[in-house]
This record gives sequence, C-alpha cells and structure tokens, in this order.
Amino acid sequence: MSYGRAYVAFSIANQSYPRTGLQTYYNLTISNLNQSVTGSFVKGFGLRVTAITMQDNYDGSTSAWGIGDSLTDAVQVTGVFNFQTSALHKLRITVTYQLYDLLPLGSIPDKTRNDSFNITQTLASSC
Repeated sequence: MSYGRAYVAFSIANQSYPRTGLQTYYNLTISNLNQSVTGSFVKGFGLRVTAITMQDNYDGSTSAWGIGDSLTDAVQVTGVFNFQTSALHKLRITVTYQLYDLLPLGSIPDKTRNDSFNITQTLASSC
C-alpha cells in the first residue's frame, strides 16, 4: 500500500453438507487484522470486495457473483454452489478486492488485489 500496511485474513467454510443436486452454501469472511499507517493524512485503510468466483475443477462449472459493500473492518459473504456429480471436487475461489486509504473527509482507492484459495470437497450422492 502507498501509505502503510494492512494485514487481512481470509476464512472459508461450508455452511451446509455438500451433496449432488442440492445447493451448498459457502461462507467467506475477510477480517482486518492489523494496520500500520505511514502517511500523516491517512487515518486507516478500508476494504471493498468487488467480485468472487468459485470454479470446480471436476466439471469446470463456475459460480460468480459481485458485491458492493464498503466495509472498513470486515466483510462476510455467502455463496451458493451446485455440484452435479459425486466425486472428489476441488474448488478454486478467487476474491477480487479494492483497498482504500481512509482520509478525514472520505477515501481514495489504493490497490486492487486478486487472491485465490483452494478447497477440496468429497461428495456423496444424494438419496
């Protein structure tokens, strides 16, 4: 970042048991762990998630959605994924987010980041 450092943590968990033919809900939480500011006019940093994409390596299916909430400390989103087959699935979740410098009167964009995470899910067929 231009005026300091921000440390964020990503946590991904499924809220429902993954089965074929049923929706599986995934919860993504991004937390602001620590900040160090070097610019005297910058009061802190904010984070805004602009897009999330989930892709399954088994059959190539993709689930994408975008959000636009500006939050300074944490962001939490839920995504839905529909698995079509019983197998060992590997999900790749790509998060695009914008970091902001918080000023006394507003904010200015600083950096845009893309981070990817992998999750392995074994699916049983639904009965």
